Amino acid sequence: MKMKTFIALTVMAVGFISSAAEAKVISPSAEKGQNKVYIRADGLACYFCAYGLERFFKQSGRIAWYDMNMKDGVVEVGFIKGKPILPIQTINQYVYDAGFSPRTVKAEFVGRLTQTDGKYRFEVSETSQSFPVEANAVVKESQATLNQEITLIAGVKEDSTALMRLAPEQIVLRRSEP
Repeated sequence: MKMKTFIALTVMAVGFISSAAEAKVISPSAEKGQNKVYIRADGLACYFCAYGLERFFKQSGRIAWYDMNMKDGVVEVGFIKGKPILPIQTINQYVYDAGFSPRTVKAEFVGRLTQTDGKYRFEVSETSQSFPVEANAVVKESQATLNQEITLIAGVKEDSTALMRLAPEQIVLRRSEP
């Protein structure tokens, strides 16, 4: 009897884990946007961890889906098209409230890098938001992409004057399809 129970529980656990390995849709009726963040946090070790975070993601009303990379302890979070991006403080608070320690957040946003009076900003497509951008080497080497549609991969930092500050790591020019 004990062996049958063990086998049944094992099969159920394997089925649960393998089904959770795909991105979990939170807002099925919402259109998925192009913008997302990657949250690295201590304690994200199993797919059951995702369910603690899911409760907070649902309450935001801005997140379309999430996926977890157990090996790296990273949660990938995709935003709903047309909804504002969550502030970095809110993202970190969700992770903390779910019982994990947020370490870093990276963004992958689609939009335009602009420059006014020597200051850079990133205007995020699908939202009316724009965020300050650090004028680092990546930005200075990518002057040809100013005001063009790009994908910006950046570290996300807290900023007392904005929802977040972006520290570019890579800029990829988006090509329009024929």
